[in-house]
Amino acid sequence: MSMKKAFIHIGLPHAASTHLEYFFLDPGAVDVFAPTNLSLQQRTGRDFRLSYLENPRPGVMTPELQRSREEYVLPLLDNDDVKAIIFSEEHFTDPLKYKEMVPLLGQYLEGFDVKVIFVVRRQDSWLESFYSQQIKDGGTSTFSLWLEQLNLDDYHWLDYADAYAEEYNTRVVPLGDSGNDIAVDVFASIGVGIQFESQFLINPSLPMHYTEVLRVANVILKKPEDRKKLADVMVEGLIHTTDHKSSNDYFTTPWCDTTREEIVKFYQEKNDMLLKKYLPTDVMR
Repeated sequence: MSMKKAFIHIGLPHAASTHLEYFFLDPGAVDVFAPTNLSLQQRTGRDFRLSYLENPRPGVMTPELQRSREEYVLPLLDNDDVKAIIFSEEHFTDPLKYKEMVPLLGQYLEGFDVKVIFVVRRQDSWLESFYSQQIKDGGTSTFSLWLEQLNLDDYHWLDYADAYAEEYNTRVVPLGDSGNDIAVDVFASIGVGIQFESQFLINPSLPMHYTEVLRVANVILKKPEDRKKLADVMVEGLIHTTDHKSSNDYFTTPWCDTTREEIVKFYQEKNDMLLKKYLPTDVMR
């Protein structure tokens, strides 16, 4: 008897991952997938993350993770009505931890044939979103100073994909290339055609002029709770705005042209290799 399949979207964070996670949790999504053999199991991914954070030990199935496996994974293996599962967990691509997550994924889902889906975003755009998140979290650093503190070698997506591909069938889905909602592209990569109207993004990146206003406000606001309140107000307003694009009258990008070009060039060779090796040319089964 063939093994049940587990399709895992591992991130990236800042590449519509929260949007996908909420899609998997939406009760309406169950109806979309009713004709398929695919079972949405987002709570499994969420519990994996919470259980891991209780007592993180590199590559080790802790008692917390074992409890989570017994509660969430084993019943799925024993349920004959479940033919395949899918869930999303961006924690699997934490730049400092992804290598230790590779073996944990297989141990946690032992008994399933694990398939990995990796949504990527060009690094200059991704770094801009990552920076915006740091400011939403209360940061005060300018973009240029923040960028200087990063080790840019940590963000070669090819290294991430290669690490997972050593143990699992791995596919890459570029964010935004097709013009579809990313959920459509993710499921198309595994042979599941879905049709639905794209919803507004959950947890969108702030436009850069919003980010700069928030950064300056963070310098003035000394209490973390006040910084968070302001960030929440700005994000809530953005979610319900139909036009997320910045006017040309505003500061719209933190990059100077030469710095962006240098960043794009720095990652170009490995990005080309990434797409050549892992971009779907057929359906992952």
